[in-house]
Amino acid sequence: MNKKVFVSFKYFYLTVLSLSLIIFGCESNDNPLNHGTNNLKAANNVFVILFTNTSCINCPPPGGFLDRVDSLTGVTINDTNVVIVRVHSNLFANDPFYNYNKNDNDVMVNYYQGGDINPLGFMNGQYLPTYNQNVWTDSLNSALSKKSSFAIQDTNVFDTTSKTGIWNLTIGQLSGTAVGDLKMYVVITEGHLYYTATNGERWFENIFRGFVTPSTGIDISLSPGQSVNLIENYSIPAGVIAANSQIIVYLQSVSTAKVYAVDKKKIVQ
Repeated sequence: MNKKVFVSFKYFYLTVLSLSLIIFGCESNDNPLNHGTNNLKAANNVFVILFTNTSCINCPPPGGFLDRVDSLTGVTINDTNVVIVRVHSNLFANDPFYNYNKNDNDVMVNYYQGGDINPLGFMNGQYLPTYNQNVWTDSLNSALSKKSSFAIQDTNVFDTTSKTGIWNLTIGQLSGTAVGDLKMYVVITEGHLYYTATNGERWFENIFRGFVTPSTGIDISLSPGQSVNLIENYSIPAGVIAANSQIIVYLQSVSTAKVYAVDKKKIVQ
């Protein structure tokens, strides 16, 4: 799990941080205050997690499919709104992407039970059938046609010198019923990674590098018409290139694993 650090910005960043503190007042992630949702709009983003391994011979096809989505080649009705995380498991030994952060990878693997069979896909927290291009495309298109009942509005300011950032988040529930065990998770992914894998893969995108929030998430208590403001301070893990990385936030029910909303930002704009 990545430690959160409090950011010491230079002059420009100090100005931005000061304005953020004025806007958010004394709120914190421990006891956020509820507001309305008049300024929030729901998106139809879809969250896909693929559990994979560099020695898994059946993993390149779904991995390549998601790479084409990520490259905005028009695989789905809206590739831009598909948020992808590839988690490498310990199914086979010596996977460098699993070994990079075993603790956080194990949290993901254990929660989804993604270490017994690879490849293994989930869409918005729910199991995807065994990979078939048409089935996965249809599943994504169906999900992309629906708007979430939750909204995420966020801004990210990153200092390339200190490799630290601050993410201001507004999360609101626009409709539906309250979710009693809703958690917010923030993670970092990295792309453009080259490795000569035994399964023939060479370039790796959207690789899970670890949690920004605690791996157990942050409790979010909302009812329809309510929103909360939160501030997440983060640092880039050792060896990760910020320019090739994204920060992702998602809202998930712990008991059902359903993901209600997701958003992503490039760390370096």
